[in-house]
Amino acid sequence: MIWLLYIFCWAFIAVMLLMITVPYLRRQRDLLTTWSLFLLGSACFIGLSGIGTTKWPNRLVEHSRADYLWFFSGVITFYFTLWLTYNYFKWPRRLAARRLRKWPKMSSPVLFVLMPLCLLMSLGLLAPVQIQGLGQIVANVGKYGTVYGTVFMLVLWIRQPLNPLYICLLAGVAFYSFGVSMVSGSGRREMVGVLATFPTALYWLKYRYSNRGKTLGVVFVLGLASVVLLNAYSSVRHNRDLRSLATAVAMLQRLPEHMMDASGMTQMLGQDAVDASMLAINVYRTEKWDGFDVKPFHTITYILVNPIPRVFWEDKPEALGTTLPRDTRKWSGGENWGPGIIGHGFHEGGLHILVIYAVIVGTVLRFCDELLARQPNNPYLLGMLAASSGQIVAWPRGDIAVFTMQIVSAVLAGFFLAAIARIFFGRGVAYSHENPQAGG
Repeated sequence: MIWLLYIFCWAFIAVMLLMITVPYLRRQRDLLTTWSLFLLGSACFIGLSGIGTTKWPNRLVEHSRADYLWFFSGVITFYFTLWLTYNYFKWPRRLAARRLRKWPKMSSPVLFVLMPLCLLMSLGLLAPVQIQGLGQIVANVGKYGTVYGTVFMLVLWIRQPLNPLYICLLAGVAFYSFGVSMVSGSGRREMVGVLATFPTALYWLKYRYSNRGKTLGVVFVLGLASVVLLNAYSSVRHNRDLRSLATAVAMLQRLPEHMMDASGMTQMLGQDAVDASMLAINVYRTEKWDGFDVKPFHTITYILVNPIPRVFWEDKPEALGTTLPRDTRKWSGGENWGPGIIGHGFHEGGLHILVIYAVIVGTVLRFCDELLARQPNNPYLLGMLAASSGQIVAWPRGDIAVFTMQIVSAVLAGFFLAAIARIFFGRGVAYSHENPQAGG
């Protein structure tokens, strides 16, 4: 079955990439959307990860033919349902036409005043509030402030590209945001958010209707450069003093020497998500290990109780990415795994759970992309897209409950800034409910 997994994963990568590029080149869909990010992450953490699994197929457990067949069934079930929901379920499009149409003023003076507040929000991460519960919320939401600050500065610069003040401020804000992302404690995902600000703002505000092939090429080059930076960061990020900007500066100095580190590239692309998914299938479906009970809707339960500090609830539900390696005794100590969306599905009941989650994810992605298409010049929405981009790309890898909470935090940061702007500057923008034109 190893050869079949190898072929399946290459075919899956091709399908994911075609689903991104073909509709864009045919002017049927925009390029930089939550849908594209999710499919790109899927190509990486299912496709590339599965190809990596074929090199050491029984690294965690001896797999049977049934393990592979359930994995193939899970992938096909989830992504076919996801595609149907995103393309043919009309409710999220109708909802986007009616909701979130009124926003505070978005003039240059307003964004200029908000930008320092965005940077101040990062203090919740660098100097956390020492109150259980509140400290975690402030840190998780506040760390995305730097992404919004970078987006706001990009909007100001795009409006006045020759303004020397905006050029200097953009460079300074981007550098600060990149440094904060290095010590955020969440690995590469916050760095992806900072790097995503540039293509996101430039595409939606300037190049959405430019030559499609050229735009696709530029985005590819920017993406490749981001991968190189992330690869270097993967090699220097361990054994660091978190929450220290001094450490961030030291890490920045070491980045150039690790740009083409092959070990970092291998660790970053794909990772072990399919290995973990296959283990979950073996534990919860085919072999049904003793003491490992299926837990329906565990992800939703985890999300709902997450705001409660663990210090107040010792037996609070844990993420599958923590319990799977620990309870199966397959870890070397302390790490969290990405069990993959397929692993989560079988942990929670099987194919019917994957259908339900595919409908939920497809609905949310379509709603978000419809909002972007209707409000392409909305800096708050662009900030939400950039801030959550790393989490969306990594979501197919999991832990999906943890990444969902991070996406929620990124979005809440945008609504917080919009609320502040509304209080001091009032409402100033109301978008039409008419159908948007697809970009290209």
